[in-house]
Amino acid sequence: MPCFRCPHCGRRHTVRPADLEEGGRCPCGARYWIALSDVADEDATRSDVEGSALRAWGVQDDGSPFEVYFHA
Repeated sequence: MPCFRCPHCGRRHTVRPADLEEGGRCPCGARYWIALSDVADEDATRSDVEGSALRAWGVQDDGSPFEVYFHA
């Protein structure tokens, strides 16, 4: 399963299908939005991305990376 770590607290998250549609929230309170490579180009101007405070990288099952944008 694709996964990433929260840059705020270090907790490891497994990407759920709902995270791809709606984003998610870490137990530490940080909100995140996931940009997989196949949709990243389409959503590059999304306001969620522009207002992001931090970014992290995750790894998909096939080894390809994806970006995770965090909002404090």
